[in-house]
Amino acid sequence: MKKQLLFTCLLFLIGTTIYAKPETILDPPTATMAQDATICPGNVATITITGTPNCIALIRTSHPAPGGPSAFGINIGPSGTAVFTTPQLSQTTVYTLERVTEFLTGNFTIITGVTVTITVVPNGCTTVFTNSMSGSGNPLMSCNPGECHTLTATPTPVPSTTTYTVSSIPYCPQAAFTDPSYTQVNATSDDVWSPPIALPFNFSFFNQNFTSCQVGSNGLISFNAHEYPGFCDWNLNSMNIPNPTLANPNSIFGVFQDIDFRTDGGQSPADVSINYKVLGTYPCRKLVVNFYHAGQFQCNQTVGLQTYQIVLYELSNIIEVYVQNRTRCTGWEAGEGVIGIMNSTGTLGYTPPGRNTNDAWTASNEAWRFTPSGPNVPIFVRWLQDGNEIATGLSATVCPVQTTTYTTEANYIVSGVPYAVTSYSEVLVVNDQTQEPADLSVCYDTSGIYTADLTTNNPIILGGADPFDYDIAYFTSLADAENYANEITNPSLFSFTQNQTIYAGIVRNEYDCRYIKSFQLNILASVDAPTGISPQTLNAGQPLSSLIVTGQNIQWYDAPQGGNLLPGSTVAQNNVTYYATQTVNSCESRSVQSSRLAILVQLNLNNNEFDSNAFSIYPNPTSDVLTLTSNVADVKLDIFNILSQKIESRVIGSGNNTIDLSNFTSGIYLFQLSLDGKTKTYKIVKN
Repeated sequence: MKKQLLFTCLLFLIGTTIYAKPETILDPPTATMAQDATICPGNVATITITGTPNCIALIRTSHPAPGGPSAFGINIGPSGTAVFTTPQLSQTTVYTLERVTEFLTGNFTIITGVTVTITVVPNGCTTVFTNSMSGSGNPLMSCNPGECHTLTATPTPVPSTTTYTVSSIPYCPQAAFTDPSYTQVNATSDDVWSPPIALPFNFSFFNQNFTSCQVGSNGLISFNAHEYPGFCDWNLNSMNIPNPTLANPNSIFGVFQDIDFRTDGGQSPADVSINYKVLGTYPCRKLVVNFYHAGQFQCNQTVGLQTYQIVLYELSNIIEVYVQNRTRCTGWEAGEGVIGIMNSTGTLGYTPPGRNTNDAWTASNEAWRFTPSGPNVPIFVRWLQDGNEIATGLSATVCPVQTTTYTTEANYIVSGVPYAVTSYSEVLVVNDQTQEPADLSVCYDTSGIYTADLTTNNPIILGGADPFDYDIAYFTSLADAENYANEITNPSLFSFTQNQTIYAGIVRNEYDCRYIKSFQLNILASVDAPTGISPQTLNAGQPLSSLIVTGQNIQWYDAPQGGNLLPGSTVAQNNVTYYATQTVNSCESRSVQSSRLAILVQLNLNNNEFDSNAFSIYPNPTSDVLTLTSNVADVKLDIFNILSQKIESRVIGSGNNTIDLSNFTSGIYLFQLSLDGKTKTYKIVKN
């Protein structure tokens, strides 16, 4: 979806001349990114984003780190190019360009179909993937409670170990070549075997299960039993594998050559090491065996140090060989060496291309994987909720009403040994996290044409949610909102002539959840002017706020239309008419033009007894009868209702005067006392 903002002309005042820039329709911002890459686990990658300068590109990751962001805002600077460095990655991750937004204007474009895949070299572990772990990697989302979803499981096939395939893989050693926590193999002598190493897991090798192995100091792991300490045969006798007469059958060679771990004669440096460690947790443990900084028999260190690593994986039974450096000692046994595996009879074996005994090879920073390729073992998949089985098979249909975690369990039997591999698919029920929009009201106008900014409801609808995660559009009918058709093109300046319903169409982009929420556009009734009587008498120095006016939020002006707004603290002037308005529900009183109450102010310039303490009226408020006490006689009393309509007149004498209000309706009344051109007004409340 693309949205454009129209920028009206900018006016520049230079002297007395005004120049207007014509209206311009800005091109929507654009962006793209590149490129795919392959990295080792735990490394980072860089992605180049190019696009409209001074924009922000929103990039979403398929596999956010625990507690980390699922999306990144990348600034595209004035050059139109930016470089994004990913976090350290442990699994293949897809980065999707979703949106590009101009920084200053907010003009944005939704981008589709632009992705970069950072492939993280997979290890040899067996896993089971579910909906939320594949594809975009987003959690499985229910837009509303009770919606049904089909969960799917993709367990890693586990072939049997009757045969193998050999493949080149990126050089990504599974551990450091040496570490103080590793178990050291005592290899101070040449051509020796380690003691048996007990494996915490079963390892199937050429269709036989083994629970222990031994490391030979000439660069191999054997599943045959050897005397310890005993002689580890080094002689290849120019024989390629497989060969029934070759020494050390039932072994993994990586690299098998005549290396010498002694240091007393300078054969190897002091930091030479054979070591091993079991890493990981069930069902993905792995035995890592390192041959580090070894010299070669007869050549010693003169042709370089030999460093390589052999890795054995639980359950998958995959074997990997990582060669940091292997050089030939041509002065001994013609520099023979081999990478490969061979069965217990020597009749079946596998080597990488060009890495057999007679290939006369050297290598650095290369890796090979030996993957079982026999018939796949059967897989039985179970779906569990709260530990209870709810379905079996590669898929299950669920209809959660609240956030629910479903456990996927893939069960294997490899060479008679059972394994259970679990993964998780979280179904997040969105009980519509957006909020209800607010009704919008406008003040009555005799023109009959009104304008409202519908987008003021955007932050209300989002309720603090990230606006990058949602698209909000507005429609004049429910059908259009349901079909996302005939969108209001300029919702910030929507024109209307009568009360009507507006429909907000809300899309959560990440999950394509759609909601429709309605609100009303209301035209408020016209507001009448406040009420009061005119003229009114004030003492010199009294402010406009002393005038008695009935209404809400009174404001004063110096003209019947337009004019200047006067603060209530303005000192009233003699024989000047002031104009009052009231404001109700944010609408100021108006009809064809501003409707204002005119009040003529007459100042009492002689501040005598009539003005200061000539009268008292009590009780106020009253329920029926009140007493008006006067110090002067023959005073005219006019009684007005709240609409400034005179309802009664009388003359009062000096002393106490009783006025019966029992027949008056409840409300506010104005008592105006007049004598010799002077007036005084009181506000009386009738209960």
